[in-house]
Amino acid sequence: MKPAQKLKGARLEAGQTQERDDASLLAHREESKDAVKSRRAFLRFVLVTVYLVVWGVSVLAFWMGGRTDAMGYSLVVFYAVLPLSTLVLSFFIGCGRAWDGCKRTMLFFFGAMSMLGPYVTFSLSNMASFQKFNLPELSAFLPGLLCAVAGMAVGAAVRAAKRKRAKR
Repeated sequence: MKPAQKLKGARLEAGQTQERDDASLLAHREESKDAVKSRRAFLRFVLVTVYLVVWGVSVLAFWMGGRTDAMGYSLVVFYAVLPLSTLVLSFFIGCGRAWDGCKRTMLFFFGAMSMLGPYVTFSLSNMASFQKFNLPELSAFLPGLLCAVAGMAVGAAVRAAKRKRAKR
């Protein structure tokens, strides 16, 4: 007799019915699903918060003195810090299953934040100086979107390679 059959027989001998075992197993599965969903929601929150903090600190650095060296600021922030953080975070989004339902939404999020970066720094400063309202440039949306697509593609490739390696 297999150990699982012994255990099943012992449960039935103790007065428990098979229906109770099935109900407790279903309840345990639901609790596990809830825990996984909670963990996924927490991971989503952490990654988005990390990106928003990096973006916010970059914008704050402009207003706290980055305007004096605008060329250096724009090179460091718009060509290094924000694209690199977009690549890294979108890599994690591509790797993990926590983002399966909202990856496309995150592409637009990264694109919009990439567009808003120059708008709330240089454009807003320009608007304040000349008392003229300007709309954000839609062309600034593309670099953030492309960085996010590249990061998610690499993350998805790593995830597929791990699955393929696990099957061997």
